[in-house]
Amino acid sequence: KCVWLLQRIVTWSRDPSLLGRETCAGAPITSPMNVPMIILNVLHELQTKGAISTESGVLGIDLAMEEEWCISEILKHVKRERKQVLEVVLADGSLCPGYDGRHMNPGHAIEAGWFVLQYANRSGRADLVQVA
Repeated sequence: KCVWLLQRIVTWSRDPSLLGRETCAGAPITSPMNVPMIILNVLHELQTKGAISTESGVLGIDLAMEEEWCISEILKHVKRERKQVLEVVLADGSLCPGYDGRHMNPGHAIEAGWFVLQYANRSGRADLVQVA
C-alpha cells in the first residue's frame, strides 16, 4: 500500500491539477521545495526498509529517475550567487515575484541539504556533496 500511495503522490506532485486545486488566472507556475525534498526522503526510507529496490521499474517506480528529478528540483532553489535557498521559485528555477520569491525557511534548507548529502553519498555524486 505504501508504494501505491507513493506513486499517487509522485503523480500529484508533477500535476497538482489532478487534486482539483484551482489556480488563479495569470498566477505563475511555481516550484515549492518541500515536495521534492520530502519525496527524496520517503524514497530513501522505503528503500532502506526494503519496500522498494533500486531495480528499475519495480512496482512502477523508477527509483533512479525519481531521485534525479527530486535532486534537480531541489537544486533549482539553491541560489549560490545570493547565498540563499529559497522555499519557492518559478518552475524554471528563476526568482518568483513578490513574497514567495523572498520566502526562506532555514529548517527546510538544512533538511534539503541533509537529504541531498545522503543521496550524494549513496549515489557517489561528489559534485552534490559540495552543494549540500
